[in-house]
Amino acid sequence: MFDRDLSSTLNLSFTRGQSWFINNPSKYLCMLGGYGSGKTFAFVLIAWFLAHCLYTDFNEKTSWILAEPTETMSEKILIPTLDMMRDILKIDWEWVSKRTRQVRVWGWGMETRFFLLSAFNYESWRGVNGPTGYPIAGGGIDEAVLLPHEKAWGELIGRGRGSKYNKFWLTSNPPDLNLNTAKRNSAWVFNTFEKVKGILKPNHDMYFASTYENDKLADTVGYAQNLIDTLGPTLALIYVFGKRIDGISGRLFWGLNETNNVVNEDPYPINIFDDMYLVFDFNNNPATALECYFKLPKNSRDGKKVLYVRRTFKANSMNTRPFVRFIIPKIKNHRGRILIDGDPSGKTTTSSTETDKFDNPLSNYYQIMDELKNNKINKFTRVKKIAKIKAPSITGSAEAVNAAFEKRRLIINSRNIELIRDLYEAPMMEHEYHRWKGNNPERSHYADELRYIVNTLMPLLNTKYLHRNNYYQNRNNYSRRAS
Repeated sequence: MFDRDLSSTLNLSFTRGQSWFINNPSKYLCMLGGYGSGKTFAFVLIAWFLAHCLYTDFNEKTSWILAEPTETMSEKILIPTLDMMRDILKIDWEWVSKRTRQVRVWGWGMETRFFLLSAFNYESWRGVNGPTGYPIAGGGIDEAVLLPHEKAWGELIGRGRGSKYNKFWLTSNPPDLNLNTAKRNSAWVFNTFEKVKGILKPNHDMYFASTYENDKLADTVGYAQNLIDTLGPTLALIYVFGKRIDGISGRLFWGLNETNNVVNEDPYPINIFDDMYLVFDFNNNPATALECYFKLPKNSRDGKKVLYVRRTFKANSMNTRPFVRFIIPKIKNHRGRILIDGDPSGKTTTSSTETDKFDNPLSNYYQIMDELKNNKINKFTRVKKIAKIKAPSITGSAEAVNAAFEKRRLIINSRNIELIRDLYEAPMMEHEYHRWKGNNPERSHYADELRYIVNTLMPLLNTKYLHRNNYYQNRNNYSRRAS
């Protein structure tokens, strides 16, 4: 059934998430996405696609349940989506009965029936106003996280027995389990699809869609950025990037608190003569770096400096020297010192891809220093390397970051959404962290850079903030080590 490409057949282009959704052979699908990511169109499109496949392959005439939490939401969401499909797919539809919430959809030499039902009122599906007596092949529930339990999902699956091929799906924004206690019950969405966190059940599949995937928006980047500015970084992870946030348990960087540690404006005046910290991670694609400052904040009472991550740099398919050239125009007006920190492995020559005229490899830090000095940003700027010789442990340096967050000595600008996303997603246990990095090669670099700079400027010496699990299980060992 899935050996055809609907997009090429219709000369249409779908988002990555929509293509995944309509072509996925798993019986149970879940697409969680940000605003404007195309999930609602995919929610209806898959029913039409499956009806067409079953009619073409098996000469089956099928019916499908498309449920919103309420009938009012069906009117406001599904009816406009059907109108959109009428224009895009060159099909047509009409109400058969508003009492039974039944519409007839036809085109391409076939027809099917959709029942636009209320998931909150799932018990009514069994009555005379429900789809009783129709060959229901499957269906889906949109905005599933608004439902307090999985009973409507169970009712939907129980109805899907009128075809040789049954399929069921959910679409929604991800549950904001940590941010809104009223939605904590929506954890059923994850529990339905996962054995344990991150491991899916057989024949179940899940996709997280971002607003940035939808190039049909008039200005995808501008629309998404406006959402980020309006919602703030934490909510933007859910409603723009379509990511899962389910509390601090299991998070490596559990100390991050949006209220205390994320700002929209500089926490202290920054001028061109201040020390600027540039922090790098090496041998990654994309290449990334942080721009930071370490100063006393306004009205400081304890006399302690605060580390402020002002902005991030990112470029695809660049080695160290080209990446520094990419950064230089963005900092050309700086007059103070530039202090270079980052991954200690950058001091070695074994990972370098550049050599001198005698074919001797040049370290990554040499390339950075050489490029900054040769470009002569201006005659006042001095460049100094402050990176440590040995890389810090992941858990130890992460707890230094957590301590800085809790003491409000680490502040991040809210526009650094990818850094904040890294901090929320990174798992606590070290082996899980390495697996997460391996499965997401574009992730973790900003978080690693933050660990390096905090370990350089505010290394953790107090066992109070040592890794929570290991500390309470082995506190005698830590006490001896500290003494």
